[in-house]
Amino acid sequence: MSFYQKNRDLLVSLFPGISDKLNNPSLDSPPALVVETVETKDGQISIRREKGTWLHSTHSPLREASRLIQNSIPGTCPFCIFYGFGLAYHLDIFISRHRGVPFAVVEPDVALFNYCLGLRDFSSVFQSPGFSLALGAPAEAMPALLEGKPYKDIQICMLRSVVENNREYFKLCDRTVQEYFSRKEINANTLNKFSRLWVSNICRNLPLTVRIPGVWTLKERFKGIPALLLAAGPTLEETLPLLPELRKRMLLVCVDTALKACLRRGIEPDFLILTDPQYWNSRHMDRCRTRKTILISDVSTYPAPLWAFEGRVFFCSTPFPLGQFFESRTEIKGKLKSGGSVSTAAWDFIRHCGGREIYCAGLDLSFPDGETHYRGSTFEERIHGFSERTSPVETGSWLALMGGNPYQGKNHLGEPVLTDQRMKIYIHWFEEQMACFSDVRTQQLSPRSIALKGLGWEDSERLLSLPEIRETKINKKLDDLSNITSGVTEEDLKNSHSQLITELEDLIALTAKGSRISKNLLESGITPGDLDELNQIDQAILNRESREMAGFILAPILEEQIGGTRTDSTEKEVLTRSLKLYTELNTSLVFHRDQIIRIDL
Repeated sequence: MSFYQKNRDLLVSLFPGISDKLNNPSLDSPPALVVETVETKDGQISIRREKGTWLHSTHSPLREASRLIQNSIPGTCPFCIFYGFGLAYHLDIFISRHRGVPFAVVEPDVALFNYCLGLRDFSSVFQSPGFSLALGAPAEAMPALLEGKPYKDIQICMLRSVVENNREYFKLCDRTVQEYFSRKEINANTLNKFSRLWVSNICRNLPLTVRIPGVWTLKERFKGIPALLLAAGPTLEETLPLLPELRKRMLLVCVDTALKACLRRGIEPDFLILTDPQYWNSRHMDRCRTRKTILISDVSTYPAPLWAFEGRVFFCSTPFPLGQFFESRTEIKGKLKSGGSVSTAAWDFIRHCGGREIYCAGLDLSFPDGETHYRGSTFEERIHGFSERTSPVETGSWLALMGGNPYQGKNHLGEPVLTDQRMKIYIHWFEEQMACFSDVRTQQLSPRSIALKGLGWEDSERLLSLPEIRETKINKKLDDLSNITSGVTEEDLKNSHSQLITELEDLIALTAKGSRISKNLLESGITPGDLDELNQIDQAILNRESREMAGFILAPILEEQIGGTRTDSTEKEVLTRSLKLYTELNTSLVFHRDQIIRIDL
């Protein structure tokens, strides 16, 4: 069997969809950039490209690859991304030196890759357990390649000859990968900071699930009705005078931070989105009384506004394991995508309800004219309330504006507008959604907002030409929601509660035993029987459904431990990590149990 057929068969068995790319008739002849294929002085193969550039050394490509791996990748490496496949000499060296370490290859040139399949046997690369491949994929698709991988200490290794011939592509790849790492780090830091708060909130709010239905019941209920998303950016003030007229023509969906602005104009939004677990975020609803507004929230939200809300409430599914445990045994409330901001959840809620025409007021994702929020927002009031002689209002405003690593973007007029790294996460999220849901037309209502790919802007005055549908369509659909009830029963909730406490007690006993054995082994040395017992404990923990909840709090510790793991670790180092993991896991489980026992059902 030829190299080509063997390599191709292996690839197709791993990635069936790749055959469509390799079946392109234009790939039957060598790519235009390949001038000649030569045998190197050490008996390997290299390819000369146009302008005399070589894909690999003509003397010793293996020695060249060895230097590349030695200089680019440290001894400790949890995952590696290779820019360029070439003839895979560097991949062979990597696999031999970093056994068992997963890796991904990004190769934009399908024609060159297809040609190389016939030159060498790539079985060792393709059959490596940790191998993945992005062939001819857009640079924006890189996050899919990294999903589920550790974000700390990931290494990037560039095959320079390939990168030089695809400079702009790899530049965009690198920017996409770095932005992905940045988002992962921020999410991990948020998890580390607020995880216990989320658990506490869920335990306090869990009894509400018996009477609060899920947003899945709202799917497509407002199909064909335009919607106005009201966020709390500075340009919200431009739209506020038009709210009475716009309300006649579209569904109003408001984020919690913008609620006061609406009520000051005498307008109650149809839906209010509140999904933040923090106390200070709940203060956006202080002194805000609504009669008809429907609240969309989840069970991890800070409890006070949920319990005090007088109108209808619908729950979306929580992303946190404790809430998911109870949902899986009672009722799945319905997932809303969240990019880390209440505005992202609001946009996806509108899409979930059938909205295909979404207009956004105050969704600036930037600081037009150096302002961070609309005037009179809770954020602004808080800065004034906490100001003092040594920390005046100006200091708080400056920190809000400049504290997130700011940089210049462009608004819809092509003018510079200040934004920052925090906003960049949401910008990237919206651009991804615009690409995924091309049937949803989303427009900003101010040219001063930052310009996003796939999201244009429209003068809010033009919306006044839309037909008035409040009385004929919107109100009727809203009234119909009053008949929806929750699918959760008290009996189901109590049974799940009892089952979870039993599970946690068993896990607490297992982790305590693992800690005790690890500590004894550190003091007295390892015997085969002791290691078998630890393996049995690990397997028993992995077989428990409730392990995910403790892992939720433990995630940052696991990330740190996995990232620092070396294949040449000593027995003492391995046992020290095991002791830390068992101890931290036990602490997490005890915290969960103590919180859950206090739930008043």
